[in-house]
Amino acid sequence: MDIITAPPSEAYDWQWPAITERYATDQIRHSAVSNSDFVYIGFPWATLIDLLGKKQGDPRLKPMIADLFNIRREVKRWIQRATVCQHINMMHWLKTFGYLGITDIFWSHKVKGVDSLVCGDHTIRLHPFPLFPVQYARGGLDQQGQRPLLFSFVGLGEHPKYLTDVRAIILRILSEDSRGLVVGRDSWHYQKVVYEYQVGMRAKNPDGLIDDAASEQHISALRDSVFCLCPSGTGPNTIRLWEAIGSGCIPVIMSETYDPPGVGALWEAAAIFCPETVDAVKGLPDRLEAMAQDSSLMALKRQALKQLWSTYGPDSFVRDVELLCAGESWPQRALWPRV
Repeated sequence: MDIITAPPSEAYDWQWPAITERYATDQIRHSAVSNSDFVYIGFPWATLIDLLGKKQGDPRLKPMIADLFNIRREVKRWIQRATVCQHINMMHWLKTFGYLGITDIFWSHKVKGVDSLVCGDHTIRLHPFPLFPVQYARGGLDQQGQRPLLFSFVGLGEHPKYLTDVRAIILRILSEDSRGLVVGRDSWHYQKVVYEYQVGMRAKNPDGLIDDAASEQHISALRDSVFCLCPSGTGPNTIRLWEAIGSGCIPVIMSETYDPPGVGALWEAAAIFCPETVDAVKGLPDRLEAMAQDSSLMALKRQALKQLWSTYGPDSFVRDVELLCAGESWPQRALWPRV
């Protein structure tokens, strides 16, 4: 597959440890799929969008914009131009993608019903895309034996930019339920290393900016839980969802606008879906307990989880980009029933 990327630069870098864009670009470099009319554009969009969103100008924008200008000149000979973007605010900066003549954006936060956007004189198609699972319980998909927790949620509870208040509802209603583990955090797990060190440059080095004890608690919860609550946050998709899948922990998706990649029937088989309402959250533990007692149902769900992981996990992360490049159509992407 033809690929054009921003050159290595000392002025700016890909966002990490949330490395969806960087990892996708690395995987595309090794792809054997080819199409003379198709090019993949690898660019650190998350870094660019965060810098564009700063109230004061940032000196790193100048070299980034210069690299975009050079990419724009290079991509003109390809008809179809695709990229991956992990940032929740992609649509706020659509003109930047339009500037490059991008035809297809694989967006980790794609929402239901928004399959294309008009930008200037052309239309950009939107496709769902996973998020890279940064920390998960390796070997969890093959884990044998009982998991002591029925469900768990370890994460930030409230934020003014959250799509809904479902996280606050979870903390308020489920914290005292002895069947699960619910732990509220004070900030996003990567807040300091991303926004204080990488974006804000307020920290001189990243050492100690990720809480190792909190990381271990998160991974342990995934390893020990039958179900993982995966509510929406600032975006409809969450890294937690993909970490749960890789851990063999059945995700409870609490994000009514989220449009996942792949076949809807597979998601229905692998996951649980729950409305983002007080009543739904109140009834969730009993609902999950009844499901956990159905051994046949649980076996089917765990098998479907393995299929999801083999389709969109790290070893097959860019599968849908390759399908588009090859001109192959996706299987029916019918969504799960409305909740």
